[in-house]
Amino acid sequence: AFTRLQLNDPEVYGEELEDEVVLRVLAATEPALRGLVEVESQEFLDLCPPAGPEFAAAVPASWAESLLEQQPPLRSLRLRLVPAKIAEEAFWARYFGAVFQILEDQLADELRNGAAVSERGKSNWRASLMKFLVQ
Repeated sequence: AFTRLQLNDPEVYGEELEDEVVLRVLAATEPALRGLVEVESQEFLDLCPPAGPEFAAAVPASWAESLLEQQPPLRSLRLRLVPAKIAEEAFWARYFGAVFQILEDQLADELRNGAAVSERGKSNWRASLMKFLVQ
């Protein structure tokens, strides 16, 4: 995983992915990301296995709040699960753990298909995606 410092200042951690690669990854993953929350409670728990707290801690609380405002299915799912079935931190750890896994898998596909990314860019993909998302 990555640290808050990496999210706050991704430039420190090396070369970024090209915007074109980031856009392709985000476009290709949108249906799978939407699918994480447009499900019943148990299916979410199955799709999003327990993940370490670093996933929840790495994402600013303001992002979670924005996601809840912008995505009614996510808000509804969270209301059904927290705190009845899982704790708040566990919910976000599972959600962001699954999100980053989907993004990582898609980026791996991009790299296998010849996307031009340096070795440093490969290792810093999370920071590149996060920086792109907050622009």
